[in-house]
Order: sequence, then C-alpha cells, then structure tokens
Amino acid sequence: MRNVPHNRPLEVGEPDDDVRHTRRRVLAFSLVGLLFFVIVLAIFEHAAVDHAAITVRHLVGRVRGITVGSFTRPEIFSLTIMGLSAGFLSGILGMGGGVLKIAGLLVLLGQDIFFARAISLITMFFSSASALIHYIRLDLVIWRMVGPMVAAASLTAIVGATIGSQVSGPTLTHLFGIFLLFQGLNTMALIFADPDEQITGEGFASQAGGTGWGLRAVIGGLHGMLCGVLGISGGVIATPMQQVMLHVPVRHAVANTLLVSTIITAIAGTIVVWTGLGRGDFTVDRALVAVLCLGGGALVGAQLGSRLGTRIDPLIVRVLFVVLTFAAGLSILF
Repeated sequence: MRNVPHNRPLEVGEPDDDVRHTRRRVLAFSLVGLLFFVIVLAIFEHAAVDHAAITVRHLVGRVRGITVGSFTRPEIFSLTIMGLSAGFLSGILGMGGGVLKIAGLLVLLGQDIFFARAISLITMFFSSASALIHYIRLDLVIWRMVGPMVAAASLTAIVGATIGSQVSGPTLTHLFGIFLLFQGLNTMALIFADPDEQITGEGFASQAGGTGWGLRAVIGGLHGMLCGVLGISGGVIATPMQQVMLHVPVRHAVANTLLVSTIITAIAGTIVVWTGLGRGDFTVDRALVAVLCLGGGALVGAQLGSRLGTRIDPLIVRVLFVVLTFAAGLSILF
C-alpha cells in the first residue's frame, strides 16, 4: 500500500491510505457481486437478454426521421456516445477503446462483425493519435524501447488483417466474444493481484529501456496480431505486458502503446477497409457516417481521458471495463 510522503501533509478532505485501501477493496468485492449477477443472468435468462436487445432495436427502428447512410438519428446519436465513451477509456488506460466500439456495434446496434471491425480500426487510429499528442508533449514515450515493438507489430498487423478478413463472420464474432471474456478475467485478476498498483504503478526503472530486443518484439507482435485479426487497438494486451514483463510504469506503457497503436491501426485499417469494400461487406457512405460519429466522439473522449487520467482512480475505470466486457462477451456467445 502506498504511503503518503512524509514531507507532504494531507490536504483538507483528502483520504488517508487506510481509507483509500478500504475503498479499493470495497470496489473489488462489489465487482465480484456484479459479475456473479451478470453470469447468472446470462446462463439462466439469456433468452430474456436477447429479447430485451431485440426490443430496443425494434423501438429504435420505429423512430421516424431522416436517415443518413441508412442510420437513423437515434443510431447516429448512439454511435457518437459510444465513440465518446470508448475514447475516454482509451485515453485513461491506453486500452479498451476498440473493444467497446466493436462490442457496442455488435450488441447494441446489431451490426456485422466485418463492418464493426473496419470502423473500429479507423476510429481507433484517430483516438490513439489524438491521445498520443498529449503523451508526447509530456515526454512519456520511451523512444529507445518502441522501435522493435513497432517493427514487429506492423508485420503481424498485416498478417492478422489478412487472416481476419478470410475467416467466416460467425467464427470471427465468436472469437471476439471469447476474447472479451478473457480480457474481463485478465483485468479482474489484475485488480485483485495488484489493487493498489504497487507492482504496475512503481516509478520508472532504468532497466526497462535495456530489456532485450526479442521480448519487446514479442509484445509488439502480439499487439499487431490482435489489432489485425479482431480490429482492436491491441492495448488491452500491450499495456499490461509492458508493465509486467518490461517493468514499465503505467503512464509510460500507455504512451508506448498509443504510439504503436496509431501506426498499426492505420496499416490494418487500410487492409480491412479495402477488402470489405471490395467484397461488399459495407458501403462507403455507411462507413463514412459511422466513422464520423464514432471518430468524432472518440477524438473528444481521448483528449478528456488523457487529461483526466491523473485525477481519476484507474481502479474505478477497470471495474467498469470488466463489467462491460463480461456483459458483452456473454451476450455475444449466448
């Protein structure tokens, strides 16, 4: 548990370490209760969940008004809110934005996985680049570390984008649902193993920059493969791996991840969009509307997240992220 520096007295209304620790534990146990409820609901009442989702889409479809790119006005509003929320999360944690965008497009709007994957990659490029500017200004990118990561990630992003475009839609959708559950479990394990970020939140270690080229390339390779196959930025894997395996502090890891993500989402996005348009998975006007709505919201959200990241307890955001990933994953698979 972190201690308040002896040379700084507590400000008025500032909680001490015991209070902070208690709050974190309460959040962790609350997470268990929420997950238990979601799992029980998905297993025993998944038909009701599906019926509710169909009902929501039906009500949205009955709203009359101008459609743009075959999207109704309520759907356009939903796309914008999803982009804002995903960008905000990505700006704080350096991960999760693409996951939430694809999950929202699949579960809430009932879109095709190939369309959701393409839109996610394009918008993740804008949100990653937007947040990266702020982190570069703060000099948080470890430039001597990211070279091998960028090289390996670029190569595997090309391979992953090609593979993901060749598999069937249902297979890719189920792969994404399984990944959501895995990511929820992984984030939950991190919350319990290191609730006070004593391990992953420690100060910069000088040996981080000297870690072998091969390990950095492996992290970059996994980063790029996830990005290409699933259409996410890959930060959900790259950021924690840098913290645990390379001993990189969280804000530096986020900055490195954003740099790599900006490059590989541009590469994979180009391949996926070109392939999707070529075989008629979606049309240009529909893609443009989705990109403008999600991308515009993501740009604003990423800027807010990168600036408020030091003021918001990351544990709160992680708890919310776990609940959302479990709910979306179970909805997709069941």
